Amino acid sequence: MINSAWLLTGKKALITGGTKGIGKAVNDEFLKLGAETAVVARDQDELDRLSERYFTQGKKILCIKADVSRIEDRVLIYNTVHEKWGGLDIFVNNVGTNIRKSSLEYSNDE
Repeated sequence: MINSAWLLTGKKALITGGTKGIGKAVNDEFLKLGAETAVVARDQDELDRLSERYFTQGKKILCIKADVSRIEDRVLIYNTVHEKWGGLDIFVNNVGTNIRKSSLEYSNDE
């Protein structure tokens, strides 16, 4: 039995890199805890498999094909989430590189 303090019912979560590894595990757990999730990945086939799997389980998942390194795709992610949900409760950034400096100092290319 899951402690109700850990339930995410009614919460909306965006997970980048959510079709494999840690991102997929986070997505699985959030869905199990009652959240609706939006999964971002670059591979449409992976997104289709994920969507089909969760659809057959009756889970609410939104799949977005995008590359977060591209500003146009970040805008697409924002617009899609805003249009479908109006906002987010949880954001899991599960992609990126390891550049050591303040987040305010990053360029769009980084």
